[in-house]
Amino acid sequence: MFRRRWVPRSARPVAAVAAGSWRAAGNQFRKLAVPPPVPMERFTRRVRVQIGNNGIAQTVVAAGGAAVAAAGPQAHGTHWFPQQVTIATATGPADASTCLIYLGAVVPQNIVATSYAGGGDVLGLAVPEMQPGDLLYAVWAGGQPGDWATMTVIGQQEILVAA
Repeated sequence: MFRRRWVPRSARPVAAVAAGSWRAAGNQFRKLAVPPPVPMERFTRRVRVQIGNNGIAQTVVAAGGAAVAAAGPQAHGTHWFPQQVTIATATGPADASTCLIYLGAVVPQNIVATSYAGGGDVLGLAVPEMQPGDLLYAVWAGGQPGDWATMTVIGQQEILVAA
C-alpha cells in the first residue's frame, strides 16, 4: 500500500503566468508616449550620404528569360548622383544573359550602359543628377527562368534632414 507523502505548503508548484499579461506586469501597465511628429518645414538642411539600400532592386527572371528591375530617388528633396551599377543573377558567371541599363523610359535612345555578362558585372555611369521620378532600369534578356536578378546603384545621394 502506498503512503501519501507530506509536502510542505511552500514547495507547491506556482501557477504559470503568461508573459506580457496583466499579472506578469505587476497589475500595472503604463501608457506609451508617442513622440510628436516633426513638421515638414523643419527639413531644410541638405546632407550627402551614400545611396546604400535605397539603390537595390530585385526581380525574378520570367519564363521567357526577361527581367526588369528599377530604382531611383523616392523622398521629397532627395537627389541621386549615381557613379556605377552592379548587376547580378543567381546563376552568376555561367549566365549567358545580357543586360541594358536605361535612364528614364525603356527606349533605345535612353541606354546608358550595356553588359554582355548579365550574370554579374559592374558598369560605370555618367548620368545627370537624378531627382524623384527619375528611374534607372536594368533590363535582362536571355536569362535563366526563375533566377533572381539584382541591380545595385552605387553613388551618393543628397537628402534633407531636420535642422
